[in-house]
Amino acid sequence: MGVDAATGFMAPLTFLCLCLFLFLFVGWTAPAMEHDSRSWQEPANSPTGAKNYKNRVEKMTESRWTLKDWLDQKERNRMMDLWLGMYAPSPYEFILSVSQMDYQEVIDNPASQIGYKSIKGSAAFYALVLGLEVDYENNWDERYNDLLGMLNVRVAGNSNQSTHLNVGFGLRSRNGDPNVQILGQSVAGAELEIYIEHHSGIRGSYRYDLPKTDPVLGTVSGHRAEAGVFFEILNFRFFGNWFTEDFDNMISGNATNRTRTGWQYGLKTFF
Repeated sequence: MGVDAATGFMAPLTFLCLCLFLFLFVGWTAPAMEHDSRSWQEPANSPTGAKNYKNRVEKMTESRWTLKDWLDQKERNRMMDLWLGMYAPSPYEFILSVSQMDYQEVIDNPASQIGYKSIKGSAAFYALVLGLEVDYENNWDERYNDLLGMLNVRVAGNSNQSTHLNVGFGLRSRNGDPNVQILGQSVAGAELEIYIEHHSGIRGSYRYDLPKTDPVLGTVSGHRAEAGVFFEILNFRFFGNWFTEDFDNMISGNATNRTRTGWQYGLKTFF
């Protein structure tokens, strides 16, 4: 009787334990089953889902090399070369200039100070960084003329119509009265132009006339310095410079200094 009662009591208890176990098992596995269900319903969220696969295919398509892409790139390069050829500075330049100089000349031996005017013209041709320049000054007041030829090298800048630095060396001849004739005097100089904005800028130059011995004038030397501003409209430049120029000669121990100081203004054209 006691055995039957115990057996009858254990059966419901075993059933309750089994139900509790099943309840706990289902509650523990339900989130995982729900996640797996979503993964199957939305395969794009999985590492190998359709969305990631599509992205990989699109990236491969974008980076894929094709003959059409190569031809398109070649055409773009050709158009860029044409654009650069149209807008890049030309390797050849031709420059014409004409100006007037108003100045005071001071002579120390014998002492005097007189105002004069003169006309100056110049022409220059550049190929890449090398240039040949010819200057001519007609000074009718003092009855002489200067002819200067220089070989210039552009050491900075891509053209003479942009910020640049030129250095040069050449020869100068002064012809006039029989007592004012100097042939083949060596000259060295430098010119710096800086564009402040696209159409205007500042300019400075310096020229040194190396000493030369003349049978009449003795040892002749000198220098010239300029500083000024300019304004451009297309290929035309209007400029104004302040300048000072010394001309020294010594003969038989007697030195004479002539100093010209004044303004130079004119027009320069670029081709």
